[in-house]
Amino acid sequence: MADSIETEVSRVNEAVKHARSQKKPNLREVARQYDVNYRLLWRRVNCNMKPKTEVKPSNYTLNVYQEKALGYWIKTLDASFLPPTPAIIEHWANATLARSKTPDRTVGKDWVYRYIRRFPDTEMKLRRQKIIDSKRLGITDVAELYHWYDLLAKALEGVNPRNIYNFDETGFQIGQGRTRRVFSSQSGKASDLPGTEHGERVTVAECIAADGWRMQPLVIFKGQHHMESWYNHPIPDEWITATAEKGYIIDKLAVRWMEEFDRETRTRLKNGEQRILLVDGCGSHLTFEFLDTATEAGIKIFGFPPNRTNYLQPLDGKPFQAYKAYFKTQNNLISQWGGGLLASKSSFLNDLYQFRDKALTPRMCRNAFSERGIYPVDAKKVCESLENALPPIPDIEIDLSGEKTPSPEPDLLSSSLENTPSKTFKDVEKRQKHLSPLLCRPDLTPKEKKTLAQVLDEQEFYFNALANTTATIREMAAIRAPREKKTTRRRVMGLSDDSVIRVKDAKRSIAERKAKEDKKDERRAVKELEKKYGVPTTPRITEAQREAEAEPLYSESGEVIGFYDKF
Repeated sequence: MADSIETEVSRVNEAVKHARSQKKPNLREVARQYDVNYRLLWRRVNCNMKPKTEVKPSNYTLNVYQEKALGYWIKTLDASFLPPTPAIIEHWANATLARSKTPDRTVGKDWVYRYIRRFPDTEMKLRRQKIIDSKRLGITDVAELYHWYDLLAKALEGVNPRNIYNFDETGFQIGQGRTRRVFSSQSGKASDLPGTEHGERVTVAECIAADGWRMQPLVIFKGQHHMESWYNHPIPDEWITATAEKGYIIDKLAVRWMEEFDRETRTRLKNGEQRILLVDGCGSHLTFEFLDTATEAGIKIFGFPPNRTNYLQPLDGKPFQAYKAYFKTQNNLISQWGGGLLASKSSFLNDLYQFRDKALTPRMCRNAFSERGIYPVDAKKVCESLENALPPIPDIEIDLSGEKTPSPEPDLLSSSLENTPSKTFKDVEKRQKHLSPLLCRPDLTPKEKKTLAQVLDEQEFYFNALANTTATIREMAAIRAPREKKTTRRRVMGLSDDSVIRVKDAKRSIAERKAKEDKKDERRAVKELEKKYGVPTTPRITEAQREAEAEPLYSESGEVIGFYDKF
């Protein structure tokens, strides 16, 4: 039986050691003694040649330290339930080459598989990760969830809830409403509400903490340029907007978001504390740059098991469900009261501002972590409900007596009988209370009393009808206002090149552009007047300049009684 490669290499090394210990060794005798090839032994002793196992091939793309660092990242992701794909590993390798002053050099298409074959950890192998229906959950999957919760408890041990975060994105389809029930006299189905099921998609990235804190959202529009019409609304200055080709979050936007997350949450840290960020297995969350930025900032990334984020991720629960419900309801209101003006990209930020505080309340954010068993860590909140998802087989009882079960008596205290009419205005009630004694006066005829009673009843009716009409007009005006503004195709200029900006920077750029145009229009008007009348004209004085240059007028007692306008 032939010896293994390790045994043959060991014999050659012993033969070389034995030969070098002698002054004039007989290499042929030593080769026969250790049963090795004479020519190989001669080259090793006389030419000082090293074995191939000790020589690093010169054609390796990454050096020893780069491959070691890459292996560390792979193990870190796998331990966080975010195993990388070969495509992600290839992207990391190319990013490593770009940082090592060889940006034009990339790994080959088969490099990843050769690297995996020589990976030092023999337990790390390419394994199949299937996509299954989230409702198909077996006993093995539940056991894995219990194991995941055990690891989560160790990771969150001693961590304050203000340092436990969850980051995820959700998509909104502009103009998409929801089916609802309406009160109508039309027979059959009510008239359809205008809307669209194929509107442009906008992605909103949100981050919440276990103590109810919310980060400023990142709104990603589909396109390449920021338009001025997006910011012509009263929206918070600290919101972050970006553009992407398809309207989804991409790698560079995820890295930029991580930088903003580090900046906003660093002030919430105390000495020696660490931040834990829970993320799903989205590709933009697994890039080398995203994880490297988190590591440098001292942020620990902890992932969810694949295909289980709908059970485990806090944002995927009630926060995003309420988000979508408020958004679709808002679109229904726009369709109903907007007079044919549907939701648009220009008014999306304004619409988002209207319902975001209602959907992502601090209480709902805290409950999202609690209901998913994240904080405090409690695996039973999720696992037990999944184990009991299949109802037990009921015991069937057959009644052979032939007697019919008596129908239950009607509940006379049902909710339909308990409903009371809504309250009216206090002033109307006071007038009715003040005038009602007139109905008891003996000098009034029955006809006069009947007329007075009708007036009192109609007074309440008209007051309520007027209030409803006023409220409807205000609602229509509030919904139409941001959509009736004249939109332009003007871009926001003078901003950074990474497509990510803050709302306050966009507003500042727009204000600077308008100020320059106003000065230009003023100079043009002055030139036209000079051309028409042939004499220089006095430049236009603003109200601020007029107030600043005005001299006060004093009375004999020394009080200011007015101002003298020099202009």
